[in-house]
Amino acid sequence: MKSGMSDWPRKFHVEQAACWNWAPARVLESYIPGLITSEVFSCPNISVVLNAQNMPMDDVSLRAIVMTDVLHHMPNVRRFFAEAARCLQSGGKILMIEPWVTAWSRFVYSRFHAEPFLPEAAKWEFASSGPLSGANVALPWMVFVRDRARFDGEFPEFEIESIRPFMPFRYLLSGESR
Repeated sequence: MKSGMSDWPRKFHVEQAACWNWAPARVLESYIPGLITSEVFSCPNISVVLNAQNMPMDDVSLRAIVMTDVLHHMPNVRRFFAEAARCLQSGGKILMIEPWVTAWSRFVYSRFHAEPFLPEAAKWEFASSGPLSGANVALPWMVFVRDRARFDGEFPEFEIESIRPFMPFRYLLSGESR
């Protein structure tokens, strides 16, 4: 893995949804010099506290943004994509691990998950009173599948290279579904 990262610029941003998810970022720090880790509130091992909908990064300063369980907590994903477009270098990437909508997840999220699961919501926004105060677990699916034509029209600077649903049982066993 390390040899493939030698040409990556110094600024590689990892946005995390909660402090207990910092382990992947800690692993990446040994491979990516200058890695920026962030969270929406202060916690150990985070480089900067920030809101991904209003990032304090310079224009075209980031090679990539990696997010674990973040997008579905953003009350206004359009603001995030506008910020990402501003901050990413040409050819920059956004990589996400997010909940997904399948027959199985519909059953689980609608019955056993603490966060709202609203795949029928008309808007990509929801009310929020602060960090992690709101969510729509179906939001990534809404943006990238249900409303894909709208996303492509509003954000032509981004190309969706791959969507691969994976690990539904591991997610449940991880405790994230509480």
